Amino acid sequence: MPKANRCFISKRACIYITKAAGVQGLQNGSVSCIGVPSAVPSGIRAVLAEKPDLLSAGSGVRLQQRSNLYHSDMRRTARLLMQFLPGTDFISPVTRPVPNYDNMFAGSNEDAEDFDDYNVIQRDLKVDGGLRPVREEDVIAIRNKAARALQAVFAGMGLPPITDEEVEAATYAHGSKDMPERNIVEDIKFAQEIINKNRNGLGGGESLGERRLPRCRPGHA
Repeated sequence: MPKANRCFISKRACIYITKAAGVQGLQNGSVSCIGVPSAVPSGIRAVLAEKPDLLSAGSGVRLQQRSNLYHSDMRRTARLLMQFLPGTDFISPVTRPVPNYDNMFAGSNEDAEDFDDYNVIQRDLKVDGGLRPVREEDVIAIRNKAARALQAVFAGMGLPPITDEEVEAATYAHGSKDMPERNIVEDIKFAQEIINKNRNGLGGGESLGERRLPRCRPGHA
């Protein structure tokens, strides 16, 4: 049997085993390690081939774009569209809603700078890429609530306090560069103290409950 056929049969067997175990979909093997297939000829095509393989087996597919290898907008867009056009179920990871400089996973192929363009591409090609416009007032309310929730957790756990100035800045900030300076040494020291004293998050949870933050009900723009 040709080597290519053996690989195909092995892959199909793996897909059906996971499906039989109750898994609804699979994540491709090139999420954080995309540098391996993209470094060889036709490697990206091999990643794309996982889409029809999984669909033909009746399984969902998750092709993430966590690692950004290209500083070329043309190559970034080409890589996106090859997954975007066939209707991949999940294209980008949760790490992408931040600027690349704040991304601890070495940057996504798409990030917070691309929201507007991404929405326009969805419109142009009439493809549901999973992104929705939202109202500005909803975003402000949710971000403010999140910042105040973190402020309550820090207070309840005895961590260095988050100031009201930091809450206000986090509500409107694009990224960490827009935040006030913070004493990182103190934060790390208290984080280590949590580990050393085997403390848990109950204090933070109680403090959060006492704040009774209002529920946000965002809608689409």
